[in-house]
Amino acid sequence: MAEPTERRSTRLRKPKTHFDDRILQSSKPSEAPKAVEPPLEPSTKPSTKPPAKSSAKSSTKPSTKPSAKPSAKPSTKPSALGPIEQLCSQIEELDIEEDTTNDKKAKKKAKAEEVARLVKLGLEDIIKEGKSLEDVQFEPFDPGHHREPKVNIPSNIDPTDPLALLDLFIPPEIYITIAENTNLYAISKNAPTAPTKFSTRYWWPTNEHEIRVLFGIFYYMGIHREPNYTVYWEKPKPNGPIHSIPKHMTLNRYENLRRFLHISKPAQQPPEPCMETQQPSEPPKPHTEAPLPLQYPEQPQPCPEDFLEEEELSEDQEQDPALWWWKLEPMLNNFRTACQHYLIPGTEVAIDEIMVRFRGRSSNTCKMPNKPIKQGYKIFALADNGYVWHFQLSSRLHGIAELEKANELTPTGSMVLQMARLLPKFPDSHYVIYMDNYFTSIPLFSILRKENIGAAGTTRPSGTDFPALLIVLRKKWSTKLDWGTTYADIVDGVLCIGWQDNNFVLGLSTVHTVHEASSWVPLGRNRPSTTSTNANITRKVFGDLPFRVLDILTWVDDYNHHMNSVDLANQHRQPYDTQKIAYRTWIPLLHWILDQAAINAYKLAAVGKTWPNEHSAHLEFRRALYRRFLDYSQFVEPQLWKEPGPHNWIERPKRQSCVMCCKKERLRKRVLAQHKEAGVELFKEIATNNVKRPGLSWSGCGFCDVPLCKTSSCFKDWHSQKG
Repeated sequence: MAEPTERRSTRLRKPKTHFDDRILQSSKPSEAPKAVEPPLEPSTKPSTKPPAKSSAKSSTKPSTKPSAKPSAKPSTKPSALGPIEQLCSQIEELDIEEDTTNDKKAKKKAKAEEVARLVKLGLEDIIKEGKSLEDVQFEPFDPGHHREPKVNIPSNIDPTDPLALLDLFIPPEIYITIAENTNLYAISKNAPTAPTKFSTRYWWPTNEHEIRVLFGIFYYMGIHREPNYTVYWEKPKPNGPIHSIPKHMTLNRYENLRRFLHISKPAQQPPEPCMETQQPSEPPKPHTEAPLPLQYPEQPQPCPEDFLEEEELSEDQEQDPALWWWKLEPMLNNFRTACQHYLIPGTEVAIDEIMVRFRGRSSNTCKMPNKPIKQGYKIFALADNGYVWHFQLSSRLHGIAELEKANELTPTGSMVLQMARLLPKFPDSHYVIYMDNYFTSIPLFSILRKENIGAAGTTRPSGTDFPALLIVLRKKWSTKLDWGTTYADIVDGVLCIGWQDNNFVLGLSTVHTVHEASSWVPLGRNRPSTTSTNANITRKVFGDLPFRVLDILTWVDDYNHHMNSVDLANQHRQPYDTQKIAYRTWIPLLHWILDQAAINAYKLAAVGKTWPNEHSAHLEFRRALYRRFLDYSQFVEPQLWKEPGPHNWIERPKRQSCVMCCKKERLRKRVLAQHKEAGVELFKEIATNNVKRPGLSWSGCGFCDVPLCKTSSCFKDWHSQKG
């Protein structure tokens, strides 16, 4: 039966209550249920109390008359005190955040007004606004005893062997894991195991030795560049290069390995981020007697539920972006952990970004038009003279990976603070981190100083704390000041510097000064050309001289010397880059790991002085490295009989035993030994005359380069075998 219109409209209407009224209602003590009483007469004075909420047993029609007063003795204490206190605390937090926001807005407004006032002034008035350098009495942070980087190579490692040093960063267990997962991936893709009339490419299982040979080919191609990888397997031409790769691996096998190469398990889900593996428990001790073990993250044991179908797995990967680089695990995590174990950085380190070239379709790549590499993966690294000690990946979609965000810092500032806290601590020596204007800020430098870490770098004319005078000088008067003009100010224990060179350079530092004689260092400089930016400012100092010794700020000199630690890693990688064109999105990062692992191994040899420090030392180190890798091809059983050929009879220069007869003889002896152990007696004819004794032959297969009997079926049996 339909409800009357009047009652339905009355039931749907609810009394309007404000937020303050709700708090007042919830703060009232709960009443015990009472019997229904006749409504009281309304009082002459208007009630200031809000209407009470109707209980569950009340009628559907709200009462328009005021409710009865609560009894003098409530039966129980109010049960809503906990939620009320929580609500009040939330309100107080909102008020604090509102006050903080208001403070920031007030600072920004005051800063904008100060900048607007200074912009209206002329150059002479602006100069009067600045402080003299003698008045900027800054007390710098003392980093203590200066340290040089030290290696921590285990005593059982030969420091003169490039492959032994590389095994510190890519241990032998990784090659076994890659071989197993590559075989699993080939099986999951239904790779053909025999040639067909449509395709001669087929697959047979690989092992760790063949993976080493593949990596050696990568290093070989990085040194000996060719426009196409198929050129390495071409027949030698007159007056042309002769490559040694075909002696170690065929072209079809190389293409198959690149096609099915897989680091992680093909059917596993992306793992959760593990922050504990990044930070070593204690700083490594140099020159230890026993090898320093690497603590690799434990791999989860596979279970039937882990092997999902491809469709379900792809959905899970899209929904869980915790580790978008999970296809590189455990190789990437092991490499990052090893980088922190085998070198103790010196006093000066640097933080900068690394670009890994990739133009494929990926939501994790970044575009940086002003960089030498315009598009690719961005990696933030902490390095010491080219040795990458720690790094964190960055994504355009997910941001900086494994980031611990600090409330008062930006994401990049939080990343710098997170890396700085990973550095080993020493009681009498502290670190000084150099960085460019992409990372620097006054709050970051202030926090680093409180944690006994010095910092220096260039900065941008922004931020509410940065002096307005330096901002105006940079934006309006950078081409009008004389060369060497310097202004400085102190904000929150950080020295803010402005120095006129070709342009007005802005910087921050906690380890430099401007008021002492040691704040300047004489350096020889060449006169810039007339076509350089703002050359007229600098050329006035030189006059007619092509070279002159000038006084430079120590902050500028130190920044130029120590900021290039990450750039050195890029410079070592660029001429011998192993990367080739790839369509799988994680392959470029794999090549970066291989390149950086080789660079770190070379740096260990250079710092430990176990490798000759010559002009081409890095080149010779890489050559020795790929030779050691390619030597593993002797442990890989050749299977040329599986290749399409051409397989033709040839006359061999030496008479040798037939390989097929020898293989049958070995098989017969193994079968007889197994039957003898099992106590099975065989007929004499089967045990002695079933397989003929291996004979000698002058002929064989030219493509397989093996001797074969010409008067029997050995040629056919050899090329039709399946294993």
